[in-house]
Amino acid sequence: MSIPGGQPWQVALYCSTNATVDARDVWKASYLMGPLAAGDQHTETLSFSAPTTGGTYYLAAVADSSGAIAELSEGNNWGQVITLHVLYVAPDLTAAIEGPANILAAPGERVQLQLTMRNVGLQDCPARQALPDNHDPALPVHRRRGHREGFRHSGRILLPAGPGGGVPADAGHQLHRPRRSGHVLAGRDGGWTERHPGAE
Repeated sequence: MSIPGGQPWQVALYCSTNATVDARDVWKASYLMGPLAAGDQHTETLSFSAPTTGGTYYLAAVADSSGAIAELSEGNNWGQVITLHVLYVAPDLTAAIEGPANILAAPGERVQLQLTMRNVGLQDCPARQALPDNHDPALPVHRRRGHREGFRHSGRILLPAGPGGGVPADAGHQLHRPRRSGHVLAGRDGGWTERHPGAE
């Protein structure tokens, strides 16, 4: 325990970008200690602000950081080094095409796809106002004001099938007009659905 009277001494916490932490690194926090009885110990809770840039940092505390106490050994004042991982706060966007992995299209058809954009990052994503130079002006533009943190957005776009028919249909597929609801793949007036041989 701390004993009354005597000269106070300082405990300091330093932060480094490498595993060698010393007094030349960034000071993060400190507090004053009263004297300790021989063989005694004291535990204190210390708070500090994490670095503002994401990355890996290293922390270490030092007793009597100002050298106020004459000690038997000055070489053991630094404690062990621990690691602090600061998260990168930025948008993190993913894209997914919903629906089947294989679709059919007649030559020259316009194919409808549903795309899902997700922001799995820790920061909102601002809207992009300008379109890329290679954007097809014939395609509709689905504008969003931005993606919030953890936000998901789904939209549909129409893509022209290639002159050769786009994705070739294999021998086990047919195109027919749907008699009941199904996943619409392509079509001009009512849509086409995919049917495997033997399906009603």
